[in-house]
Amino acid sequence: MVGASSRVLMTGPLAPFADAYVLELRRRGYTALTAVNQLRQVARLSGWLTMRVLGVAELTDERVEEFLAVQ
Repeated sequence: MVGASSRVLMTGPLAPFADAYVLELRRRGYTALTAVNQLRQVARLSGWLTMRVLGVAELTDERVEEFLAVQ
C-alpha cells in the first residue's frame, strides 16, 4: 500500500517505523483501510510517548497498558 502512511500524520519516536508497519500489515492481509486505522492508533501512541518525553527504548508492556488505559 504505497502512500498509506502519508494519509496519517505521524510524528514522534515511532514515525520512522510507519512505512514498514503499514507494509507488514498489508503483508499479513490487512485491508488498506484497516492498515490506515491501525497506523492512526500507532500515531496516537507516538504522540503519547512524545508528551511524556519517552523514546522507543522506553516502550514497555507497562507503558502500553498505561497508554491503552487513557484511550
